[in-house]
Amino acid sequence: LPLITYPTGDDAKELVETFDRAIRQGARLVIGPLAKPAVHSIARSNAVTVPTLALTVPDTDVLLPDNMY
Repeated sequence: LPLITYPTGDDAKELVETFDRAIRQGARLVIGPLAKPAVHSIARSNAVTVPTLALTVPDTDVLLPDNMY
């Protein structure tokens, strides 16, 4: 699989939009995000439609969706 990186900031909306864009552009697997608040934002967004390997755990008690590890 080719590896494509997407820069993200701290803004939750921007992060979810970047996540969605990666999937629209054909991502079959997502590695990241790294920051706890970012994992929380992605987990709550309903955007996780491909296997996603988060590199940390959320900073609150949020249930990870299917496909998010």
